[in-house]
Amino acid sequence: APIVDEGSGNVFRRNVGYTTENSGTATIVSGTTYVDVAHGLSVSPSASQINIVPSNDLGNANKYWISDVGSSTFRINVDTDPGVAAASFNWNIAAY
Repeated sequence: APIVDEGSGNVFRRNVGYTTENSGTATIVSGTTYVDVAHGLSVSPSASQINIVPSNDLGNANKYWISDVGSSTFRINVDTDPGVAAASFNWNIAAY
């Protein structure tokens, strides 16, 4: 399929072989306070382009944030070990 220019924001979709959008799930297991997530993008995103949303109760944790954004991974952190419940997240990135 051809590349489609969608409006004035110049978002190019269907550009086979060059991934600028991705999504997935990640879990911070008991005994840890972070998980490194492979984002699978062809570009390095900025932290502001990454959205994370808890998909369960965070267990013992109260806060979560993103750090260590790089060319292949980013890190989801919590303020304390989530305990037995673990802390699960849905994430998505749209990097331009």
